Amino acid sequence: MSSETTDKLEAADTSYVTIKTVSLTPEPKALTEPALTDKNASGDAEQLSSVVNDQMHLIRLDDNDDELADKLDTLEAGASNNNSNNSEIVTVPPNKTAPQSSADTALNTPPMVPLTKPSRSATDAKEEDVEDANYRSKYYTDENSLAMTSMATMRRAQTKTMEDKIPCWLTMDIHLLDILLAQETFEINAWLFVFFYDKDKTFVSQLSEKAKQTIATKRYIPYDDLNVKIRKKLPLKSSFLLNASNFDFRRAYLECSDMTKNVWKLYFRFSAHCAEHMELAHFPFDQQFLNLQLVYRVQDFYFLSECPEWIKVEDEYQTFKMDVPIKLTVKDSIKSQWVVEEPWIDLRKQREGYKFHFSLIRLRVRRQPAFYLVNAVLPLFLVVLCSFASLVMPTDEFVNDKLA
Repeated sequence: MSSETTDKLEAADTSYVTIKTVSLTPEPKALTEPALTDKNASGDAEQLSSVVNDQMHLIRLDDNDDELADKLDTLEAGASNNNSNNSEIVTVPPNKTAPQSSADTALNTPPMVPLTKPSRSATDAKEEDVEDANYRSKYYTDENSLAMTSMATMRRAQTKTMEDKIPCWLTMDIHLLDILLAQETFEINAWLFVFFYDKDKTFVSQLSEKAKQTIATKRYIPYDDLNVKIRKKLPLKSSFLLNASNFDFRRAYLECSDMTKNVWKLYFRFSAHCAEHMELAHFPFDQQFLNLQLVYRVQDFYFLSECPEWIKVEDEYQTFKMDVPIKLTVKDSIKSQWVVEEPWIDLRKQREGYKFHFSLIRLRVRRQPAFYLVNAVLPLFLVVLCSFASLVMPTDEFVNDKLA
């Protein structure tokens, strides 16, 4: 007895499906494509139905092709009932040519591609194990450690103790030019001095011979003449002001402040527009913090909270008051609106609980309410008061009417 069933060829374009009619040998529970036989080949009906049911999971149809799905259901029902009627052959190749005949379809159809994941051979498994072992030996310090060598290199600087870091002293002259409420910015001119003490001479050993000759001759070297390697060893980089929307360098250089004690001075002369969120809830009785966010290399340097002894030998100590961290002045045009208070600075030596890579210089200003009360509130009050003058009655007429 011969019977017919359907199986599917999965094409490259999943929107096209080919259904063919073939004959199967009575091999029970076969998961591969059965061999093609003549229409007169005999087989057991129950085994043939089992083969059909096992092969149906390999057929994938387009969800939108209802007509093709109905034809497949008809073929499946015919196979299960052991019907010998020929099934209709529907072939839609990707180039949309005319349908092929049943004989051509049966002879030219390539083997069926199963949808299950192929098993891994022994050779492939061995190669993957060797590759995994090489990866672990390259990136991991030991078998039980999850710390990668690249991460250890990145965290090298963070493992420095306070004794290994270079001490620094910062002093800054700030001239406040303007406070723009609408743009939420403020404008400053500043002179920044950073002194650092190279006790172990690790910094001077990295200078080139040309840089050493320039420093020995002029006692300083321009910042632009320093190579990238030396710039990365300085406490501050060129873009050290984090919240600056407009930054203009006027002058920058590195100077050897004291050759005998290896005290170095980094100098920056600049002007900047800095962004700041203005809190105007209590206007005109408000106070503002104008913050300067200074980025420095916290892994290699730390700032002292008091002026050290190795700064006081400097000749400029008495003249420029190097022992004062922040010196703030205000432009005359805004003195009538703002009162300047003593700035705050956050360059503390103890930073165990703080891992920020920038510190704050907080300029404190307080608005003078008298300026707005005299120039804004008082004129408005007088205008409103004058508007009621038209309702005032003459005094003589009012008194005579009352006496009468």
